Amino acid sequence: MPYRKEMKKLFLVALVIFSGAGYAQKIKEYKAYNGFTYHIKDTVRLGKGSGADGWFVYVLASSLNTSDAQRDWLKRKFTNGYVILKSIDRDRFSRYKFIVGGGALYNFHINIDEAIQAGEVTLNTNKAPINLTMADELLKLKSLLDAGALTRTEYDEQKKKLLNQ
Repeated sequence: MPYRKEMKKLFLVALVIFSGAGYAQKIKEYKAYNGFTYHIKDTVRLGKGSGADGWFVYVLASSLNTSDAQRDWLKRKFTNGYVILKSIDRDRFSRYKFIVGGGALYNFHINIDEAIQAGEVTLNTNKAPINLTMADELLKLKSLLDAGALTRTEYDEQKKKLLNQ
């Protein structure tokens, strides 16, 4: 009996070590289906959703359950927009997933290779990629415009100044 208990403990320890081994590594870059190598803090350009009504199928607010309201929000907010790559993960099926954010308040994930194939992610053709600070400032300006605190003219002037820095 003591031998059996020791073997059971050894098996459990090995299981814990090996099950976490794949997740212990930080993935810093990934060469995607389109041949482009993405790095942490890169700007990722989104295209249009490939699902019904232009919804994103591979850009998701949560890993399993994305509601219709969340899909509508993602479509309105990020069609032909930009997000910042925060981390790169690999699931148990060896598919790569990007954790991205469009600002400081929310994150979502992209099943990257599927999103590229469907046209939901396109190549970033900007010569000067938008950095996280600039993206945050653009979001603040947009929220001020949406709230009525800025006129369209004021918004356009501030956006132009920000992008021409």
